[in-house]
Amino acid sequence: MAISINQLRLRLGADEPSYATLTRLGPAILPQLGLLVTDRSTYVAANAASLAGMIGSEQAVAVLERAVQNPSPIVRTAVAAALARVQGPKAAGLVSRLLTDRDKGVRKFAIRSATAKPNPAFASRIAALSQNDPQPHLRALASQALSRIRRV
Repeated sequence: MAISINQLRLRLGADEPSYATLTRLGPAILPQLGLLVTDRSTYVAANAASLAGMIGSEQAVAVLERAVQNPSPIVRTAVAAALARVQGPKAAGLVSRLLTDRDKGVRKFAIRSATAKPNPAFASRIAALSQNDPQPHLRALASQALSRIRRV
């Protein structure tokens, strides 16, 4: 089933988007999501990023790469959370980048995504966060994540 960008924007702008229905549309909607991650509505942009992660194909990473450039920490947080579902070196690179984001919420979800798919390359960045993050709760979260990563 084809869906226009305006229809997709309306569905993503709903109070509770039906992600289950939208994910069934599959990778065919990724081009529209790539445009919507820059939507002037932060809510729509964040939901578009989340949906791209749920679709989870390699093409979804291109959408998330675009979304990570959004100035809104809400959108970048959605990207950080979505990356827990996406595999591949480009996705790992985005997680790594978001581990150093200036926003604490983005860093929190990047730590969680790094933990969801342990990669030894994350260990040094997470170790640095466990020692140096300005937020005590993120230092603790990073310490826990580092323990899990080292066990793998």
